Amino acid sequence: MVTRPHRAIGSLALFGVLLVAAIVVGIAMATQTFRDRELANSERELKNTALILAEQTDRTIQSLDLVLTSVVERMQSLGISSAEDFARRMSGQDVQSLLKDKISGLPHIDAVSLFDVDGKMINLSRFWPVPNLNNADRKYFLAFKSNPKLNSLISEPVINRATGTWTVFLVRRLADPSGKFLGVINGAMELAFYEKLFGAVVLNEHSSISLQHSDGTLLARYPRIETAIGLFLRVPITRSENATAVRLD
Repeated sequence: MVTRPHRAIGSLALFGVLLVAAIVVGIAMATQTFRDRELANSERELKNTALILAEQTDRTIQSLDLVLTSVVERMQSLGISSAEDFARRMSGQDVQSLLKDKISGLPHIDAVSLFDVDGKMINLSRFWPVPNLNNADRKYFLAFKSNPKLNSLISEPVINRATGTWTVFLVRRLADPSGKFLGVINGAMELAFYEKLFGAVVLNEHSSISLQHSDGTLLARYPRIETAIGLFLRVPITRSENATAVRLD
């Protein structure tokens, strides 16, 4: 007579334990499902952001390339046939005004410069008269001088000798009708422009966006890590899991 109530109480206690266990498991599963969904949504949002920024970055490069190409075509129309002819005909204030006009309205282009076969600057859209600068020691200049098949490239980030700012250059080879090297034309893009662009779309305070060269070199990042600019990275440098990388070829 006494054992039945105890058995009933024991059964109820066991049912209560099982019910609590089921609720805990259910909450855990729901939490995991919610977390997985949030992570999937976050990953999708990051990918979409990277695609949008990649398109915007591509457009900035394309517009600069059009500027450089138009200057090269003008040189070709002039029939410049020697290094001396190039230095003489492309170093005047009329050409400086032309370069300045071509980048007007393109805020991502800091300047366009012309350098002769020895790396001496002969014209610059930013200043007149042209400052006494020489880029013969730059890696990109040495690459053009040593490789006649190289027509264009995007440089590693460097400190701009005219402004003292971190800059990346789109560079094109200049040659006479026979293909002999005459110098280079480059377009300067300050990395601060891309940092500002990324800062306007960064997702939250724990997110980061980086711009990397196709070889893995870090060109720009928001938030900026000064000591990381120019480093070779196989993966984006970040302090959190919410990182977006934009590749630049």
